[in-house]
Amino acid sequence: MAKKILIISHPLDLHAAAVSFSLKLAGHQVEIWYPSEFPAFQTVTYRIDAQEARLEIGEAEALHHAFDVIWNRRLAAPAMANHLHPADVEAAARQSRWFLEYLPDLLPSARWVNPFASWRRAEYKPLQLRIARQCGFRLAPTLISNSPSRITAFFHQYAGQVVAKPLLPEWREMHNGGIRALHAEALLESHLENVQRLQAMPYVFQRKIDIDYEIRVTALGRELLAARIARSGNPDVSDLHLDTTTAAWLALPRKLERPCRALMLAMELEFACIDLAVDRSGMVFFLEVNQAGQFLWLDQALPGRNVLRRFCAFLTGDDGAWLDRIRSFPDTLACREFRDALRHTLRTTRNHEGLLPATAAASLRQS
Repeated sequence: MAKKILIISHPLDLHAAAVSFSLKLAGHQVEIWYPSEFPAFQTVTYRIDAQEARLEIGEAEALHHAFDVIWNRRLAAPAMANHLHPADVEAAARQSRWFLEYLPDLLPSARWVNPFASWRRAEYKPLQLRIARQCGFRLAPTLISNSPSRITAFFHQYAGQVVAKPLLPEWREMHNGGIRALHAEALLESHLENVQRLQAMPYVFQRKIDIDYEIRVTALGRELLAARIARSGNPDVSDLHLDTTTAAWLALPRKLERPCRALMLAMELEFACIDLAVDRSGMVFFLEVNQAGQFLWLDQALPGRNVLRRFCAFLTGDDGAWLDRIRSFPDTLACREFRDALRHTLRTTRNHEGLLPATAAASLRQS
C-alpha cells in the first residue's frame, strides 16, 4: 500500500535525495521540505482560527496533508537575505531559528523518524553520555567545560593524553575541495596558555583512547547493522574521520547489542548511528549517537545487503514486493533519472551557503 511521506532536509543531502527517488520509483508519495530556503528564499505561514490550523510553505503549497511518515533527516539553519542591514541580521536569524525550532511540532500527527523531541535531546552530547552510561556503555573520563583551571587540571590528571571535541559538528574545507568533519583532536599544553580561547566556549575533553578500530552500529528500528572500521591515516578522508575502505560487516556481540537497544529505547529514537571505539586491549567505549548519521556509504563499502532498500522498508514499515524495485545506492547514483532529478534540485533551490564548500559552489553555478 502506497504511503504518504514527508522528508525534512536540505537540497544537497544525498541520503534524502536517494530515499525520495527510490520511494517514488516504488509508487509511494513523497514530498521534501527544505527549511534551509527560509526565510530568504521561502515563505512559511501558520494560520489558525476556529475552523482550522494550517501550515503553508510558499504561496500555495500546504503541509497540512495526512502524512503516514515524516523523516526528520536534517533541519538546516535558516538563510538570511543579503539585503538586510547588518544590525538586523542577528535578530532575523534568531527569530527565524526560533520559528523553525518548533515548527515541525505543528505538522499533522504521523509516525516520526525520529520524533522531534527525541531529535532535540539526542543532539545534546552531555545527555547522550549520561544516558549511555546508564544503559551500560563504558565511557572514557570526560570533562565538558569552559573553565581554564578545570581543563588544565584534567589535562595534567591524564598526563596530557586528552582529546578535545566540539559540542556540535563542525566542518572545514580541504585543499582538494572536499569537506572534512572536525571530530577529536589532541589537546596540547600550548593550548592551555590561551585562557581567553578556552573560556570562549564549552568543549568536550576526554582521556585519549588508544583506539584499535571503531564500530558503527546503524539502528533501523530493531535491526542493528554493525560494521568494523579502521582509523584513517589519510588527512584527506572527508567522510567522518574513518577510512571506509577498511570496513567489514561485524556480527554484533550480545554484550553490545543489549546496551545499543537500551540506548535507542531510552532516547526514544527509531533510527540512529552509534559510534563505539575498541582499544588495543579489547575494551569497548561509547563515543556518540547520531540520529542523522550517514548510512548509505555501507552500500558502497560493503555491497550485497542493499542498505538503501533496508532503510526504505524500515521507513515505510512495509516489506512488500515493491521493495524489489529499490536499487542499491551505487546503482541509484549510476541511474540517469536520479542524476537528472538531483541536477534539477540543485538548479532550482537557491540556498547552498554553508551546505557545500566554495569550490563545489563555484562548479554548481557554472553548471
